[in-house]
Amino acid sequence: MATIQGTIRYIFFFHFLSIFGFCQKTSLSYDIRCPKQSEWTIAATEKCGKVLEYFCLLDDNVNIYTESCKRNPDLTRDITWIEGKKCVIRGNRNEKDCSTNRYQPFKFRTDGLSDCVFKKSNCTDEGLIMYTDGSTTKDTQCRCDHSKGFAFLSKPKHGCYCIPSQEDCSCYQKECQRGFKLSLNYTCISVDSQDDQKACSSFNTRSLINTGSQSQNLNQTTKTDLRFLPEKSFYFLFGLIVLLLLFVFEKLQVTIDINEIYASPGQMTTLEFHLKSTVPVEKTEKKLRKEEDGTELILSIGSGGSLVYTFDDPGVDDTGTYTCIVSNRIGKDTAVLKLVIEKPTVSVDSHEIFASQHQPTRLEFYLKSTLPVEKILRKEEDGTELIMSSGTEGCLVYMFDKPVGDDTGTYTCIVSNRLGEDRAVIKLFVGERPNVFIQDESLIANVGGDVCLICNLDSKPQVIDLTWWFNDEVISSTNNEHGDNRFQAGTVECPSLTITNITCTDKGSYTCCARNIIGTCTSSPIVLSIEGLFKLIIIIKLK
Repeated sequence: MATIQGTIRYIFFFHFLSIFGFCQKTSLSYDIRCPKQSEWTIAATEKCGKVLEYFCLLDDNVNIYTESCKRNPDLTRDITWIEGKKCVIRGNRNEKDCSTNRYQPFKFRTDGLSDCVFKKSNCTDEGLIMYTDGSTTKDTQCRCDHSKGFAFLSKPKHGCYCIPSQEDCSCYQKECQRGFKLSLNYTCISVDSQDDQKACSSFNTRSLINTGSQSQNLNQTTKTDLRFLPEKSFYFLFGLIVLLLLFVFEKLQVTIDINEIYASPGQMTTLEFHLKSTVPVEKTEKKLRKEEDGTELILSIGSGGSLVYTFDDPGVDDTGTYTCIVSNRIGKDTAVLKLVIEKPTVSVDSHEIFASQHQPTRLEFYLKSTLPVEKILRKEEDGTELIMSSGTEGCLVYMFDKPVGDDTGTYTCIVSNRLGEDRAVIKLFVGERPNVFIQDESLIANVGGDVCLICNLDSKPQVIDLTWWFNDEVISSTNNEHGDNRFQAGTVECPSLTITNITCTDKGSYTCCARNIIGTCTSSPIVLSIEGLFKLIIIIKLK
């Protein structure tokens, strides 16, 4: 009895040590899991402050994922990598081919990805065999096994093969009449015919011989095992009951990894739904509906029995809510996924702003983006980068409290996130309104004589328009009896105004008005008096 108790204590002590050692090991080390796309922005902002500066990549030396931050990463050397490649750590960041079971059809970006984006499809459904195993940029290609009488239920885009992630690859048993066989291109030909030797030239028919011999061996094994069925009837019946219970009571389910997918226009995007059912996916009714307009799309069967729909060249109009509806004799289920196709855009009300020195001036840019963006305001003349603040309704603002002449320049607002980049430009002109000076505030002229109203200008930027006013009316040309203009000069090139052949009607107030791109300024009035008018009236009366 004592020996049994000691043995029990030993067993419990051994299990305690095992559990303690496991917990200790678990608490001291763990593998980092890179965030999913839906978690990426939050994780990157929390760890590094900016999405573009956060990296979660495979360390190829120790084969674990590591997180890191890099200030001001280079877009081409650090973030963007060519199709068919992913970024890994080998001391520095280097490119590496996608693994044999994944592919990357578009440029790999580290601001949202840690591995090649898509998993290759498996040609494991009934009647399917592999045509090619794809590449680092393309999915696996499958075909129906014509040697076993299988043909495509729906003709694929390429007659010899189909791509499971892009189209329906379902097969069915096609029968040919006696003396005929199914050819490589799925037509019935004579058993002695050699017409299909050139069809599907890139397909290796030797794989069918190996597959056939394996299938034959499997059939023989199955027949041999059936001889022992009477001896194992109880276990067979018990297993059958369990399978029936699972078949009857397991609920049909369709699930998704993330609720929202964001992609830029033109970037190939796949909607993926995971199906859980005891009924084969081929025998399950499935459809994808866009809720905004009721459009129904055809789902294809992807790797692992998932349901997929791929947008080869998505546009903004593809943005919407998509509902996957599946049903079979077990039940019905739905899953909803939101797709957003956009890239950030930035615009301005005016591309040119004119401001006086020391007058507060705002540069305003209007941002439209669902996802957070990186934003930079750069002065093109010297490359200075300025920090913008966020205003109301997505407005980005930079304020010059007291602008000076050196602030004149071209300012470019650049916004970017993992969906794309956009920019808008504003040209700012800072200066003063022109200063207008007169020499005399009052002048006296004789009837029939000439007079010059002197006006001087001081302006930066330069004056673009100048006018003279007489008694609050713009002076236009007035000709004398010989047809000559009595008003000369009074232009930007020669601001002073000369009046010839003075008459009694020229008496009054004259002002000079100058304008540049900043504003307008008017001189003090010059009061012109006319002499000789009283003498002229007396002479007329005497006559």
